Amino acid sequence: MASTQKNIQIPLSLFKEIVEFVEYMDNSCLDTAFAAMCGSILAGLRAKQDSMALREHYADIVHAMDDDKRHNARMRYLEMKRLYKP
Repeated sequence: MASTQKNIQIPLSLFKEIVEFVEYMDNSCLDTAFAAMCGSILAGLRAKQDSMALREHYADIVHAMDDDKRHNARMRYLEMKRLYKP
């Protein structure tokens, strides 16, 4: 049976706290495998943050009130997309 990845929902405030916790956690005294796991978790959390930020910038395009604002929002989105690209 093939396993499919499922997502869960957590409050945004909790997500931010988790990211902050993992970012500032001192892993210098951890063994190599556990430190690598923490690094992998942090990379996944940062990828999710990037995805959320891009979604917000895209929403700015969709909800823009006029063509100028839509164009500016699109330019910001494209700029951010280049920055967040791995």
